[in-house]
Amino acid sequence: MKHLLIWSLLLLPFMALAGGEKTQFNDGKICVIPEAGFRLSNLSGENANPEAGFVIGAGLRFGKKKHFYTGVYRVGMRVKAQIDPATPNTATYQEIKSDYLFVPAMLGYSLVYSDLFKLRIYGGALVSSFLNGKVKDAIGSFDFTNTLWSARIGAGMNIWKIETNFCYDLGLSRLFQNGSDVRPNGVSFTLRFQF
Repeated sequence: MKHLLIWSLLLLPFMALAGGEKTQFNDGKICVIPEAGFRLSNLSGENANPEAGFVIGAGLRFGKKKHFYTGVYRVGMRVKAQIDPATPNTATYQEIKSDYLFVPAMLGYSLVYSDLFKLRIYGGALVSSFLNGKVKDAIGSFDFTNTLWSARIGAGMNIWKIETNFCYDLGLSRLFQNGSDVRPNGVSFTLRFQF
């Protein structure tokens, strides 16, 4: 229920754009975009080995050349890092597996916009709601932070209705409520099909 409330509060103002008067971000063009791909996660300030996670979900884009983008995604973060102070040997890595609901809010601009090809850049904020996770091979106890905030920048291109996107997320929140003060960063590559 908490996750549904977060989605609703974040998406409601932007969904209203779809039915309101035309603006620079609502020029009659609304796209529904299912998306899937992979994510490499890292931790700030720690010796870490990124591992492939996943991204799956769908988004809405309002506008053509200037656009607003949001959506809901299930994301798996996978990384091995030395975060447990009880095991100070840097050769001892703990495996971190955690799943989140990502809700981005981004503004974008299309550098090239034609029927067959589009090239765009975008940036904005990302809120992540913790679903489940664990730290394997750790002696200490780690409590995941329930809500994470990140800044996101990215670029993408379309060939007809097929899209590819590349983005970087800079973590602004601590991954754990206790223990090591690490912040999750990540790189995602996804494929989309635009309806």
